Amino acid sequence: MPRGALIASPAIAETMLDLAAARVAPLPAALTAAQQRILDSPRRLQHQHGWRWDHLDADVLRAFRTVLGDAAPAAAKELDRILCAPRRAGDRRIDLARAPYLWEPLERFFPEAMEFAGEPSRATHRAPWPESSFCLLTDGTAVVGIEVTARLPAAGGCDRAGKAVVRIDGAHIDSCDLDERWRRASFRIARRHLRPGLNRLTIEWPPLPTAGPVGERAIEKAGGRLELGLEADLHPVFGELFSILTES
Repeated sequence: MPRGALIASPAIAETMLDLAAARVAPLPAALTAAQQRILDSPRRLQHQHGWRWDHLDADVLRAFRTVLGDAAPAAAKELDRILCAPRRAGDRRIDLARAPYLWEPLERFFPEAMEFAGEPSRATHRAPWPESSFCLLTDGTAVVGIEVTARLPAAGGCDRAGKAVVRIDGAHIDSCDLDERWRRASFRIARRHLRPGLNRLTIEWPPLPTAGPVGERAIEKAGGRLELGLEADLHPVFGELFSILTES
């Protein structure tokens, strides 16, 4: 779709850059000059396009980069500059486990993704899928340090332990041992693994236990909580993150 739009209307490249600028700005997109330019242009993107949600539209930005790299190299370089701008605050540490750095915000339990008004937000990121991905923005010129604080929640009353694997755009970076207690692990991502702009950092969680009556115990525990009128997890949690701190 971005390639077809660029062929039909080359000026759409300006909208692509403005959308990126609005997404990475350290304030709500609706308050940015970039979003106002989009509203005033012939290519208007209004709230139904997702402005109210606090995320980067990572897959869309990746598609923009691919298309601009092929057809408009100068715009592609400007897109890289825009995406790297949040890293220009010296040694400021950024927590990728918080908005807007989740690669796909819906890779969470639905109530946590929606953050309903009046409901307290959860202090941790819980993973309902075997992998969790996050947006790492960097200019690609320096090694990036990553500090992960995570644990493996019990499954069916059984403690868990295993290795979590860290990857950047599919390339293996390192692994760390996790169990039911909170643990902290540090990694360094070499320049050869990083591209200017948007990089996909993925944590692959250890598999859930499948042998024995683990599933039955999990269902019994959830049922008991529901009978008491308490919240209950009806879906297993592969892993839980307190933070992913980056520093370059």
